[in-house]
Amino acid sequence: MNKQELIKMAAKGSGMRIHDVALAVDWFLESIYETLVKGETIEMRGFGKFIIKEYCNMIGRNKLTGEVFTLPPRNMVRFKPANLLKRRIMGKDLEVKGAEK
Repeated sequence: MNKQELIKMAAKGSGMRIHDVALAVDWFLESIYETLVKGETIEMRGFGKFIIKEYCNMIGRNKLTGEVFTLPPRNMVRFKPANLLKRRIMGKDLEVKGAEK
């Protein structure tokens, strides 16, 4: 699913206009970007956590020449799924709280 498909699905499910949902999704994503850039963790209960993992200098090796070099330290975004999300993906917890049947 891409961003446009998500927006259409949310608009259909909520009864909101696509334009309004697109603005909300854009705002939501921008909030995530800003929070992660600050180095803060984002936790959404029942869904998961976005965390910044800091990697130190690492030693690399060129496979062709055998040359050894140092990779600079860097930050990477990691996602850790919540147990509820894991169970739902495995089909063990299919009921959605707050959703109409």
